[in-house]
Order: sequence, then structure tokens, then C-alpha cells
Amino acid sequence: MIGEAREKLARFFLKKEKEQSLGETREISDPDFKKIEGLFFDEYPEILEHVIIDIGDPEVDTALKSHPVIFGPEDKRGYQPRISLSARMEDENDLWNWMRKERIEKVNRLSDILKQRLGDKFTELNPKILKIVMFLHELEHAKKYLEKYKGLSYEKAFKQNRLDYQRRYDSLPVPGVLGQAAKQYWQKSQGDNTVDKVKDMIRKIKLNYFSDTGHGKGMKFNEELFKANLYQYGVFGDESKMDIMLSDHQQKQEGFKNEKEADDFSVEFLKDHWEELGLDKE
Repeated sequence: MIGEAREKLARFFLKKEKEQSLGETREISDPDFKKIEGLFFDEYPEILEHVIIDIGDPEVDTALKSHPVIFGPEDKRGYQPRISLSARMEDENDLWNWMRKERIEKVNRLSDILKQRLGDKFTELNPKILKIVMFLHELEHAKKYLEKYKGLSYEKAFKQNRLDYQRRYDSLPVPGVLGQAAKQYWQKSQGDNTVDKVKDMIRKIKLNYFSDTGHGKGMKFNEELFKANLYQYGVFGDESKMDIMLSDHQQKQEGFKNEKEADDFSVEFLKDHWEELGLDKE
């Protein structure tokens, strides 16, 4: 059933994909993800009807350079909602090591939530559980997206989501930018002093993140608000305070209502399907 529906969608969007390629995309083959798809689609068939799920191409899906898995409406395929996984999601150990290096706060927080909610079922967070929770997190985003914009065309939903997204993310220290991307832009910025490094960071954000092919396509970078936040954190007087600013950025982002709801849903789904996912044998 899932395969037939996907083939139908692929044929329908073939022309648009040729016009604006998504790169070397492919279907997921990981057995754990396939099992989750089956369980999830049984309960929420609208996901199968409306959402594309694939392994993306980081050369085209630029957000996959800094995120293992992303969700969003895809303007390149008729504005259809899409979950795109990086190749890293297929390698449990690589994902585990990357997350513990780049997103250790997220790993620790997930571990605490799992301990609280799963009780005796859960002993410790491992690579398999981590990747499953991350996939479920994005599936919940897709589910909520369809619920929120029900009745709208894909294009109207896409445009409304852009407005809603900008309003929410402009409240962050680096306005409009995902936390991990903001961190990478700062790490790659160059200059002889803090002012020059900040200028280079702003240039990179505008040139890449808010470009016609970037994650922030169709939105604008609030440079004046960003500079005001830099002064508020005292970055120009002490460059090390940028680390505090970026850490606050990530925590505030993960504190958004929709992010908490996605985490909560992931853990509850995991709890309800623990044995079916074979996690009782881990």
C-alpha cells in the first residue's frame, strides 16, 4: 500500500521535480524507519496521502548540512509537505557520535524525558532509540502541519507557514535562523576581530540561509534586531559570550510549544509501540 501510494505521488510530481530538482533523493530503506512508517500510517493515514518522505541530497537540501532530519513544506514539489532525512540517519553510530558532539543538550534532555515517561521499559538512550525518536519528532511536525492548515491548498499553506515560522523564529537571538545553522555560521566566520567576524557571519547568513535556495527562502533576515541582541549579550565586549547567546538560542528554540509537543508525542508513541519496534529486545 505504502509503495503504491508513493509511486502515484512520484508520477504526479515528476514534471515539477524535473523543473526544480531535489537532487539525488531516494526512498528510505532502514528497517526501523520502515516499521515506524507502517505503524504511523496505520494511525495517521493522512501522512501517507500528503507527505513526501525521502533521503535528501545535502547539496540541494542545504538544511541537511547541519540537521540530520528536517520537515517543511517543499516549494520545489508543488508546495507539498516533506520530511527529508540525511544519510547520517541511516548510520546509527555516526548519528549517535554527531549528536553527542553537536547537540549534547538535546541528547541529555531526551534521555531525561524517556526515563520519566517509560519507567522500567527504559534503561538508557542508545543509537537506535535516538534515531527512532528523531524520526518520530519530524512525523509529528508533519501531522500538526496538516492539522493546522487543513482546508488550504499546498501553496497557501506553504505561504502561511512561512509567515508563522518567521514570527516565531524572529524571537530568537539570531532572528529567523535555526540554532544549529546559526552555530555553524559563527564557527565558520572569519575576521581579525569580533566586529569583522560578526560582519562575516551576517554575510554568510544572508548569502546562504536567506537565499533563493536556502532554508529561509522567502523570508528576510532582521539584521538590526540581531545586532541589538549582540549588544544585549555583550558579545562585542567579550566574544566568548556568543557561545552563551547561541546556547540560549538553541534552548529557546527547543522550548517552542511545537517542539515540546513533538518530543512528547515521540516518547508516547515509542512507549505505546515499544515491543512492536523490537526495543524490548535491545
